[in-house]
Amino acid sequence: MKEPPQYEREALENMPVGELVEVIVRQQEWAQQIYEEIERLKAVNNRSSKDSSKPPSSDLIKRSEKIDESKEEEEGKKKAGGQIGHKGKTRKGFNRVDRFETVSPEGCPDCGGASWTEIGVSIR
Repeated sequence: MKEPPQYEREALENMPVGELVEVIVRQQEWAQQIYEEIERLKAVNNRSSKDSSKPPSSDLIKRSEKIDESKEEEEGKKKAGGQIGHKGKTRKGFNRVDRFETVSPEGCPDCGGASWTEIGVSIR
């Protein structure tokens, strides 16, 4: 299908009525051909593995199908954080420290040695 000729406005204004009618008729025929081609391509595009010899892997998920699936997932999901109407529970803090214990390792975790060298620590 070739592209229809393009006419300048000035050229159309100077054409006799008979030629203008011919231009309009040719443009209508061209528009009809384009419409038929679009409908044919839509029909080809709407085929899937169920109604053609295409493999199932070539079936694409259509946008409308994706939206429906995501809506179903959202309905079953809870929002993060505390849920509305749920009474929260909090751990109790420490009142007072009643004892201190100093714990030293019995041996070196790397070499297994039992001798220790004290290293001084400065506090600022």
